[in-house]
Amino acid sequence: MPRFLSRPLVSLLLIGLLAALLPQRALADTELQLKLDVAGRQRMLSQRMVRAMCNAGLGIDTMANKKILLTSEFTFKSSLKTLKDGGGPAQFTPETDPEALGLMSGIETVWVDFKAGIDRFNAGTLTGYDDYAALSDLSVDLLKASNALVQHLDARYKAVASDTDPALGRMIDIAGRQRMLIQKAGKEVCLLQMADTAPGAPDQLAHLQQTLVLFNDSAFGLTFSSTEMQLPPPPTADIELDNFNHWQEWSSLVTLFEAAQVGRLDPMELHEISVSVEFFLQELNATVERYAAL
Repeated sequence: MPRFLSRPLVSLLLIGLLAALLPQRALADTELQLKLDVAGRQRMLSQRMVRAMCNAGLGIDTMANKKILLTSEFTFKSSLKTLKDGGGPAQFTPETDPEALGLMSGIETVWVDFKAGIDRFNAGTLTGYDDYAALSDLSVDLLKASNALVQHLDARYKAVASDTDPALGRMIDIAGRQRMLIQKAGKEVCLLQMADTAPGAPDQLAHLQQTLVLFNDSAFGLTFSSTEMQLPPPPTADIELDNFNHWQEWSSLVTLFEAAQVGRLDPMELHEISVSVEFFLQELNATVERYAAL
């Protein structure tokens, strides 16, 4: 494989080459799998943008986090357009389902207000814990609106999945959600540090604790299976290895998140979380792409 071809691009090229050989229903399955990945990634981006702004606001990896914000904003906008109007790297067909279009309209409505918050950050008028906490609340609204679309696409996938495993949509959803949860945890650590003794600090601590529990339970379920979470064993050996490695990495990273719950972290510890969250995201992205390519 030429080194200049990324794994996502190779996957998309293979899908295109096989398109003529696949029955129409299998093509619908494949497109929905990829749409689930893209729609799930939107949930992550909603949290990643606030995490980046919060860290930059604290002076943690300022330039790197501003770049993360810029690329995340572009990806969110372009992906929403692709899901709605079609096209993009995967050459999606335009969305025609009325319920999906309605859910996308809801995302667009929240995005207008959220984008105004990004503009305030870029203008330097987003200052203090209260401003960042309010933008974080908007990001949760954006997350919920995006998640509603994911759940709708998953239901559609289960309805049409024939030759593929109907549980695959569930696995793509949960594996994709891990990307969001690690970003959300990073965001909540930053907001907790920014809040310090502010009245909102206990709320940020509770949010962080809930996020960590959900990430931990989901990581365990993806790795070892879980009837409670409707997660079967990993479908392939490479995904099984990926999930085990994620579980191991999480076991090391969680100690920093636990430390943030009992005291203030120093700048180096905040830097380590910021860098680790982004590295973890790359690894999780690769795994979700494996699921979506099945």
